[in-house]
Amino acid sequence: MYYWVNYGIAGIVIHKETCLRVDILTDNPDWERYDSEREALTAAGPSARKCGRCFRGKEVSMEYYVYENKPTSAATVHATVCKYVLRRRGPTKNGWWLGPIANLGPLANIRRAWNFAKATGRKNLKFCGDCLPGLMSSFNVTIEIADPNRRHWVGMDALVDTGAFISSVPASVLRELGVAPTGKQRVRFGQGDVRDMDYAQTWLRFGNQEIMTYVMFNAEDTTPLLGAYALEGLFMAVDPVAQQLVPIEEIHV
Repeated sequence: MYYWVNYGIAGIVIHKETCLRVDILTDNPDWERYDSEREALTAAGPSARKCGRCFRGKEVSMEYYVYENKPTSAATVHATVCKYVLRRRGPTKNGWWLGPIANLGPLANIRRAWNFAKATGRKNLKFCGDCLPGLMSSFNVTIEIADPNRRHWVGMDALVDTGAFISSVPASVLRELGVAPTGKQRVRFGQGDVRDMDYAQTWLRFGNQEIMTYVMFNAEDTTPLLGAYALEGLFMAVDPVAQQLVPIEEIHV
């Protein structure tokens, strides 16, 4: 078994090759591989810590950062293991880090990073889908779908899924409205399966806002999904703490 040492900003941490973090992050130059645990310990030095995930010991300390991307005015909460953090640690040309915010611990500590960013006026907040995928928000809202001429509308409960790019609706609902497919797109689902799906453009309404957006023709036993593309068109953002959609206060153009 190989052992990996991460010399990154989270401190010097030793991982086994079976660790999930190794699979995700070893393409970063801060990681070095050793043939044995003894070699890794010697190279890392006395200040090194063993990863709690793969050594089943005390979990290593981790910090959370909020990165604000100025061109889009979006602020995202990342953990220090994130590739984005490792590439862009410290002040950057396009934004800056507010942190470290909290140490690894209960979910409340991650929320602290969120609340800190919110309190300091950061807008369009979200959790990183790469390093904090469990916090990608999913909750239900009521939407309406119409035919391309906006003559007939059908209401439904849709799952807000920030991990999905395009919205999807059971195919029978779209066909009954007279929405005809205009193309096919290969789609990879979260479970790993891949399928070619029909799509079309039609009208979607949330509250008093109506937009023309792309919708996928999904299977009959699936829950309607409101994806990221439609959310951007509605100028709505997700508040994962309050579990609701909130208007985007401003955008940069």
